[in-house]
Amino acid sequence: MYRKFFLFLVLLSAGLYLGYLFVAPGWEEAYPPEVEEAQTKPVTLYFMSVEDSQEKLTPIERKITVDNGKEETALQSLLTGPTPEEKEAGITTSIPDETELLSFELVEGTATADFTEKLEPGGGSAWVTAIRDQITHTLEQFETVERTVIKIESNTEDILQP
Repeated sequence: MYRKFFLFLVLLSAGLYLGYLFVAPGWEEAYPPEVEEAQTKPVTLYFMSVEDSQEKLTPIERKITVDNGKEETALQSLLTGPTPEEKEAGITTSIPDETELLSFELVEGTATADFTEKLEPGGGSAWVTAIRDQITHTLEQFETVERTVIKIESNTEDILQP
């Protein structure tokens, strides 16, 4: 009786080991993880458009692949500007080309975004307001963000002035 039970355990163990050797390496190929779906999130980016000769803030829905936090990734997507299709549809941005995000921090509901000096447009108050609105609305759509602080080269004073 014990011999049969022992033989059964040996055969079962050998079968499991062989199954692991031959099946386990190909398991990931047979059942790939759904990484793209899990990391792709719909967000709203705020750009500009002209309506009745007035520039206005325009929400654009995009699916983004989340690298860091969704807030920072949305902000990075905003900095890349409108897609060619969006540009063709009249969507623009007030954020100057070549503006880069130096750092992003989200602490207790306050999102602090520090940009390169390229963000400083040197334009009028409407342009400055549009830049602030694009950044603020893009970040504050998230429940995690209650307030936005914009910095340029670590400075918060006398920035984005008309």
